[in-house]
Amino acid sequence: MAISRKPAAVAGLFGLAVAIAGWIIAPSEGNSPVGYADLAGVPTACLGHTGSGVVVGQRYSEAQCQAWFASDVGAAARGVQACIHGPMTSYQWGAFTSTAFNIGVGQFCRSSIAAKANAGDMPGACAAISLYVYAAGQPQPGLIRRRAAERALCEGHT
Repeated sequence: MAISRKPAAVAGLFGLAVAIAGWIIAPSEGNSPVGYADLAGVPTACLGHTGSGVVVGQRYSEAQCQAWFASDVGAAARGVQACIHGPMTSYQWGAFTSTAFNIGVGQFCRSSIAAKANAGDMPGACAAISLYVYAAGQPQPGLIRRRAAERALCEGHT
């Protein structure tokens, strides 16, 4: 079923999209309570949190990790909602949220995924998820697995 753009329907399904995305994000990101530099050299901690507050080598509490995760997934879901203008299923919203969480909302909104979705080509948008498997200029096995899961979710296979 497609998600309605009516505020009450969107508000009711926002949590569902976030939960669906979390099923992919959490196991894909891992959970490191100590800040580290990812493959691209970006300071990262906890469940894939990046930003100016992350210090390589610093330890973060479980509460801080969970707060960042909730905030980051919510921001990704809101970003997807803002840049995809047509209807999407809760699975598509969840898959797009997971992708946006990983590549960044700005990059997602400029991606071929968003362009295809906004052109009404949702099968093409789901297929385009598979293109985003590179880090540090190389395809990464973990990203290949993650994108396969996101694509399957987007296409409605659970």
